[in-house]
Amino acid sequence: MKIGDIECWIEADNQRLDEYGVAECGQNQCSAWIPTMINQEFIIVYQDSHHPGRRCTGSSLIIDGNTFGGDLLKASRKHTLSSQSHIRTGPTECRKLKFGAIQLTDDDTYLEKDQQSLGEISVSISTWRVIKGRHKRTGNAKDYSTPTLAQVHEKTKKGIAHAVTFGEAETMPPISNTTRIEWYGRQLATFTFRYRSIDMLRAKGIVPMPVLRVTPQPSSSSGRGQKRKACNDVVSNRAVRVKPEVLDIEASERRKDAVRQAEEALRKARFAVKKEQNPGLRLEDVSILISGEIIDLTED
Repeated sequence: MKIGDIECWIEADNQRLDEYGVAECGQNQCSAWIPTMINQEFIIVYQDSHHPGRRCTGSSLIIDGNTFGGDLLKASRKHTLSSQSHIRTGPTECRKLKFGAIQLTDDDTYLEKDQQSLGEISVSISTWRVIKGRHKRTGNAKDYSTPTLAQVHEKTKKGIAHAVTFGEAETMPPISNTTRIEWYGRQLATFTFRYRSIDMLRAKGIVPMPVLRVTPQPSSSSGRGQKRKACNDVVSNRAVRVKPEVLDIEASERRKDAVRQAEEALRKARFAVKKEQNPGLRLEDVSILISGEIIDLTED
């Protein structure tokens, strides 16, 4: 998102998270939805492309309703980007920014708490003035941020499943001197990132559903030729089925007589074999009537 010379975004896994539903929500204010995952570390980045040396800008964070210190771009800077990947929780301790699962509770006191800021990261960019001189860090608790894990009553979850849970405590070098600044001028921009899981954003219609791509079968001239050939075969078969046939009855009868004569010769051969094998057995030979043969039924 961008307002004037100030641009702000969130990075995770070495890439900028996509922003959906970007909208202006007031003077120098805008908001967007971003997809997040559990156990995903992230970085808050803002860029001030105003001419270096002209102004000092700094960020302040509100995460899930809790305020945290931000980063500073001095007027004497040689770069225009500010990246914040952790918050300092003590003189030698810090914790990385990280998305996680929101904690549910049955404590009824959470029913009365305002949960409007849950699932939101608000980044405000303002102009600041550096107080000259070197100042020792006092080490007071107010100089550091105390991360508070977001909790929500199980009855009022309202589709919020992610929260900023922060990473494990890490050791970092102490800062002996610090830069003292004071608010100067005006607030330049406020960016609000509403984070949810990608499935939740799709269910709400904020992120379009993925399009299923079906790869079409490659068409070729040979394939089209085969289709036309098959079609021609069907037409040809239909023509054969409806074509009237002229039968030669005499030729058919001759073929049938030849078959019967062959069967009769086979029968006589088998009869002769049985008669030779059984000479004492009385056998009678019965001929098969062959088509066209005349039998004399008159008595002698």
